[in-house]
Amino acid sequence: MTATAPQLRRPERSPRLRRYPGIARVAKELAALVDRERVSPRVKRLAVRLAVEGGLKRTPDGHPDLRDRRGMAEAILRGLRRRVNYANDPEKTEVVNAPLTTLTTGLGDCEDFVAAGGSMLSSLGVPVQIVLVGYGADGYDHTYLEVDAGDGWEAWDATLEGARFGMRAPGERRRHVVAVA
Repeated sequence: MTATAPQLRRPERSPRLRRYPGIARVAKELAALVDRERVSPRVKRLAVRLAVEGGLKRTPDGHPDLRDRRGMAEAILRGLRRRVNYANDPEKTEVVNAPLTTLTTGLGDCEDFVAAGGSMLSSLGVPVQIVLVGYGADGYDHTYLEVDAGDGWEAWDATLEGARFGMRAPGERRRHVVAVA
């Protein structure tokens, strides 16, 4: 009987930490990430699962109603909030995680919620755009999604505690919208 050495698994690559590149670069990276991840079958399956867990209504034959854009946006917002806790990036760095990384770790900041929510909603055909907002005298402090649920663009902010779909944080002084392809 020969003893075999334990198999070592290659560690998963962690996201690269980098100095904060500025909000314009972060927004551009976010839009590209959402556009790239929205075609992933794993992201789409996860979107349906989160929508069902979040209470998406079902059709008369028992399937999730994937034509109800508002329902999907509300349900995925609830599902994402249940699975992911807010956590800041390390000081003076920006880490933008892929949606599956955010859901695996259960941690993320506003950009991670935007990447996960935007990718999942887009994978189900719900139009999204990224919104950068500033609350102080200059610069941008926060990012969230806007979703076109059929009645025009509405805020979708998973980090704003207690906010429902359509609610924006009070006090926005500046606002910049970034389209997602």
